[in-house]
Amino acid sequence: MASEVVDCEVVFPLNTVDILGTATDSSHAILDSSDPYENLNNLTGARTNCDSNDVSLNIQPHGCTDGFRNGDVGLLEIAVEAQPDLVFESDLVSINQDQQFIRPRVYLERESFSNQNEDSMSRTTNASSILDDNSTPAGDEESGSDSLLWKNQRKHFFVLSEAGKPIYTRHGNEEQLVTLFGVMQALVSFVEDGEDSMDMILAGDTKFVFLHKTPLILVAVSKMRDSVLQLLLQLEYIFNQISSVITRTHLEKIFEQRRNYDLRRLLAGSERLMDNLVNYMDNDFSVLLGAVKCLPMPASDRDAVTQTIHQQCNKIKNLVFTVLIGNNQLISLVRVNKKHLLHPSDVHLIINLVNSSETFKTAEGWTPICLPHFDPRSFLYVHASYLSEDCQACMLFFTTDRDSFFSLSDAKKNIVDRLRRHNNILESITLALNSTYPIISQLGCANVRHFVYKSRLSAQYTNANNGPPYQHEQGQLYLMDLYRHMHGRMHSASRPLKTMCHTTEKEILFGLVTPSYELYMILEPMTTKPAIMNAANAVLKWTKREEESHFITTSGSW
Repeated sequence: MASEVVDCEVVFPLNTVDILGTATDSSHAILDSSDPYENLNNLTGARTNCDSNDVSLNIQPHGCTDGFRNGDVGLLEIAVEAQPDLVFESDLVSINQDQQFIRPRVYLERESFSNQNEDSMSRTTNASSILDDNSTPAGDEESGSDSLLWKNQRKHFFVLSEAGKPIYTRHGNEEQLVTLFGVMQALVSFVEDGEDSMDMILAGDTKFVFLHKTPLILVAVSKMRDSVLQLLLQLEYIFNQISSVITRTHLEKIFEQRRNYDLRRLLAGSERLMDNLVNYMDNDFSVLLGAVKCLPMPASDRDAVTQTIHQQCNKIKNLVFTVLIGNNQLISLVRVNKKHLLHPSDVHLIINLVNSSETFKTAEGWTPICLPHFDPRSFLYVHASYLSEDCQACMLFFTTDRDSFFSLSDAKKNIVDRLRRHNNILESITLALNSTYPIISQLGCANVRHFVYKSRLSAQYTNANNGPPYQHEQGQLYLMDLYRHMHGRMHSASRPLKTMCHTTEKEILFGLVTPSYELYMILEPMTTKPAIMNAANAVLKWTKREEESHFITTSGSW
């Protein structure tokens, strides 16, 4: 049975949903609530609208027969067709006698990048293919681009210099992918020589997205349901991760002096940061929504944490921020100056730093970091450590003083002592970290399987726990794909929607975007229109009722 798709702004008039006030007043915002996709829309302009000035290729090989599908074309094959002199003529052979299109011999046995005989959504739910892609020993990925394992990865990220020097690849080894990096650099250079820019290539259901941020070129290749804007945002995050280790000013200065510089020398040891970031982007709603999730806990306990940090840190010179994080969620954020707002992407980089280092659990860390949205030209110095062995929340102090390690270490010890003596707040934090909350059953709507709610004014969000049928690994990957599709459709650059309902054989996807909040729901496939609207109202009312425990509603500053 073919799926019925209903994507229309007038499917559900907004007056059928109770428009409730968003969680947290913007006057008390602690995060920059600017929309990350708006800047990308402005940057790309008509990129997703396929204007004549954009390079958006949908490849159809010469002499194509019914047996040779559009999706069978890979990046090197596209390069050969676009500019054959990029590849040595001696390495080119015909695919078969009936087709004139040629590709490198090393790719003669190349498998199709896509399988268009299967519906992309049902393909995502295939547990065996997902597990095969994600559970193979890391050592097998070292075999390069002719490896079947390497080709079957659902998503690739590449970073290279403008001279074509490899810097980073998510899968495989840079040294064994030198030819591929050279092709990507040649494609970008060739298009830019014509006073244009290489933006994206579409080959079947595979997207090749390019982002040129001097002096680096970043490329994403995805067979997942990411939109072009979502992939661009992920490339921005990878660039920001590099900029957090090497400031953008320093990065540009390096390549001005030595165009062929191998940046891996300076990034040695930071590969785990980018690997963890890619995993974080694929498995968490934070980057997709451009928002931060706060740890659900009683508002009185959160206020006690914030007040304790205030009391112990208000006399420390050159302190900029104090952040408390647990389970990838924000517990408290305290600022010295009300004018200092952390951008959500900077918070995501901080969370990634915590996730990438196990040493913070056993020792106090001291490291420089550049927060690109806060100040892309200079470093802050971070003191990071977990509160205690029985409370696995990480506290980070951000300062401009490189010699303040010991004063911050003393402040952390004093904060822990006070939290332990004050109604044992540490135990409350631990309890919140170990809780699975919110639970769908609290809504009183049997039709709702999952939901995500984002407050646009505060750049914070909350979501339901992963219940059936999404509690296992393959179900969680499938769930993320559903939300990528829904978010991409709602925020399409060419035709953004305020309301969306997409009905499939397996579920109903519902999205609602207003100036103050965004709501996304996944419901049972037989849910009626009135039941969908009742479910949306139930989620909104629940969010309003629980906002003090799920969102930071007060400004932490002194």
